[in-house]
Amino acid sequence: MSAAARTGHDQRACTQTAADVRLAVADGLTAHDLDVLDPAGEGSQYLKVTNARGALCEIMISEHGSVTWEYHPFSGGPGPAQVTAMVLELLGVGNGQDRGASSNRWPGLALTGIVGQALTERGMRVRLAEAGRDEDLSEMYAEIVVINPARPDRGTAQASDDGMIRWECRLTDPARSTREIDPAEIAGTIARALSAAMGRRSRKPCTIPRRSRHSSPSS
Repeated sequence: MSAAARTGHDQRACTQTAADVRLAVADGLTAHDLDVLDPAGEGSQYLKVTNARGALCEIMISEHGSVTWEYHPFSGGPGPAQVTAMVLELLGVGNGQDRGASSNRWPGLALTGIVGQALTERGMRVRLAEAGRDEDLSEMYAEIVVINPARPDRGTAQASDDGMIRWECRLTDPARSTREIDPAEIAGTIARALSAAMGRRSRKPCTIPRRSRHSSPSS
């Protein structure tokens, strides 16, 4: 087999693996009563949770083994306690709503400042990302980047002043010896984070059903 043929074969194998992960994550989200749309196209593995209350919720799966979840609240998004709880869920330290994250404790701080202080108290490593600017509103906004030193396999979480949360992690790879995350745990983590956004816990275990309720645009 030529080098070009091997390359093409490897790319097709990676795409197939990403597609399998997409289906497994979709099934896991469905098990948590989340409605999932999977408009996957060639070279793209993408999921959208259509019943995340008051927010746009998207999952992107790359052919290189990384998974990105983005949560964008429409308006009146989660407060500091909920955002803190969501980030803790993503990084493997979830225990329900973190009521220690309150503007009463840190008056004058923006959401990311309050969340950053609360997460630092919980042992997370927090740094400030480069500030951005909303040209439409002529406002500056900040983002924090958070990791759990005790669980590097959980990847990184970002949170912004408008309540946006972004989680990036890597899938378990049998060829690697490092600890990473499998599709079922990714689905369960996202479901628990969405529950934390509403100030409650996900009650369903992360089990994969025999049949999935996720749909495609053609269904």
